[in-house]
Amino acid sequence: MTPKLKPMGKRRRFEYEDDAAKDDTLWLEKSDKEAALFNPVADATSPLTKLHDEILAFCALVAPSAGETRRRDAAVANIEAAVAGVWPKATVHVFGSSLTGLSLPSSDVDVVVFGASGPRRLRALAAELNKRDAATNMEVVESARIPIVKYADKATGIPVDVSFDVESGLRTGRLVRGLMDRMPPLRPLVIVLKFFLAQRGLNETFTGGVGSFMMQMMVVSFLQMRHRTDCATNLASAPNLGALLLEFFELYGKDFNYGATGISVRHHGSYFPKRSRGWDYPQRPQLLALENPDDASLDVGKNSFAMTRVKRAFEHAHAKLSLACCGDDWRAACLLGSAVDATVLNPRVASSLEDTT
Repeated sequence: MTPKLKPMGKRRRFEYEDDAAKDDTLWLEKSDKEAALFNPVADATSPLTKLHDEILAFCALVAPSAGETRRRDAAVANIEAAVAGVWPKATVHVFGSSLTGLSLPSSDVDVVVFGASGPRRLRALAAELNKRDAATNMEVVESARIPIVKYADKATGIPVDVSFDVESGLRTGRLVRGLMDRMPPLRPLVIVLKFFLAQRGLNETFTGGVGSFMMQMMVVSFLQMRHRTDCATNLASAPNLGALLLEFFELYGKDFNYGATGISVRHHGSYFPKRSRGWDYPQRPQLLALENPDDASLDVGKNSFAMTRVKRAFEHAHAKLSLACCGDDWRAACLLGSAVDATVLNPRVASSLEDTT
């Protein structure tokens, strides 16, 4: 069982009155409507305690609803049926954020197929999906390092990415799940940071942003180094998510030396000179070099060419959060909202606050 962080102050309950509210999914576009302020812990005893509880409440709020879970399960069942129609003995496995439990309501379902024989498998699967009228916005991406079929499941609207015979996704998924068992702060920090990057269009690797796995490893490294500092100073830091989020933004927004330093999360975590691995690309010195723990020869960050924008966003968020926590009105303010646009949560907030205590 995954250890759970308890709220450090009084939290309001988030419950849904009816199935319609329960089935609502969360989108990333800003709401045009005025709605309830996301501020469930106005009675907290300190700004960091309030921010800690806001993060926990935020994660509870963006967790997949019952309706979304049903739709995701249905989308997986539909691709399983299509695969079986072409390769009856093939197996279908879900990986990525659906496997780790780190998905946002907008996340794709990542699927890998094993045991599908024959040439042009991507084209064969695409043809079967079209024959079944099961997909929209179909795209066969054969030129990528890992070729995939991208589409939206027609019955549910869920975006799906399908690859073949790629075991690394399952291995890294199991790795992340194990790390979450040992690092309780990992999941809430990753959820907030994924949402933070998604709102800024900086969460997709193909546009130079920080993908989900890279973000997870950045948080893992941060927590490893923080634990190492605690051990060196013989001090045990309180597991306050507010403090951790601020320190994460400070590290990667202000202090980390992107030009010279690389990251490894293997063997309890370490830094190394980028030059020692040949990962100091002269044309893009701003890239974050991050060793893939599944294959130490791979640099997870080599394609994140928008890292300068990511760094700037982290630095700005640190400044905004610090200012909000030091403000005289911190009790009444939504502290997390100074970094994350909480107005996108308004439909769920309005529903959930109807029956709070």
